[in-house]
Amino acid sequence: MRAGRETAVKFSKTIEDAFGNKYRDWNQVMTENGPFDEPSFCFAQGQVFIQARLFRQAMLQFARVKDLDHDHLPARLWLAQLYILARKPDEALRLVEEIHQKETAFNINRTNITELLFAEASAHLARKDTAAAEAAVAKALAKFPEDKELLPVLLGTATQMYMNCGFYSNALATTERQLKLAPDNPLALVNKGFSFLQLNACEQAIPPLTRVVELQSTNYPARLNRAIAYLRCGQLEASQKDYEALQKSVPTAYPIYYGLQEIAYRKKDTNATIHYCELYLSNGPPNPEEIKFINTRLAELKPRPR
Repeated sequence: MRAGRETAVKFSKTIEDAFGNKYRDWNQVMTENGPFDEPSFCFAQGQVFIQARLFRQAMLQFARVKDLDHDHLPARLWLAQLYILARKPDEALRLVEEIHQKETAFNINRTNITELLFAEASAHLARKDTAAAEAAVAKALAKFPEDKELLPVLLGTATQMYMNCGFYSNALATTERQLKLAPDNPLALVNKGFSFLQLNACEQAIPPLTRVVELQSTNYPARLNRAIAYLRCGQLEASQKDYEALQKSVPTAYPIYYGLQEIAYRKKDTNATIHYCELYLSNGPPNPEEIKFINTRLAELKPRPR
């Protein structure tokens, strides 16, 4: 670099190939040699840290790749996502702006624009700037207005991004655009139903979820969300039917028993409520608030020993 020569990330079949047959895997390479201040190895180590969910360590490696390889897009996209996770959206946006200023050098095209859009719009949403996020989505869509394969992908990316950040009204808007292109897209229909649920519009959630169940009777998210929607609307029989169908196919899924105990409780069926509460707890739920609620309900219903 001091001599003015560019360094770049180079990929072989696997990064270990650079060492011939001397090492079994990347972990052995690192154990016996330590870290390398070289872009290819820094990028490989960053990916290893990502797989191990060591995000701060990965951030350091990708930042070093950015310094060593001035045109390496994947490291910058990873780094932008990690900045967002670390609650540093301004740092992510600085990276995105750098990429936009050098789109030709970074070879921005239909294969990588979805990742760039996700990073850019997510950073804006992390700053609560929905207008800027919407502008980023519109700009990305305008780049490929006639690409019938890419447009649904971009809209799906925008939908997922809005949902991840809790902007469900925005997610509904992009979902509707997806469904205009493909009215029976199962994922878009599930996202539409889920977004309505999050907006407490349970009756509006039911039709799109029902359409998915008609298309794919074993679609777990569609049937589960419809069961929840029916329950919130007070349609206990319809909700119970969905939960029982799910129980047959996924008997260890704890959300099923949470719903069934609630239905039994509303029907004043004490024995069934206790049974489903115990099944819920036995299937390893991770939500401490729900566990506390179920234990409180069991204490309410079970007879106290004399």
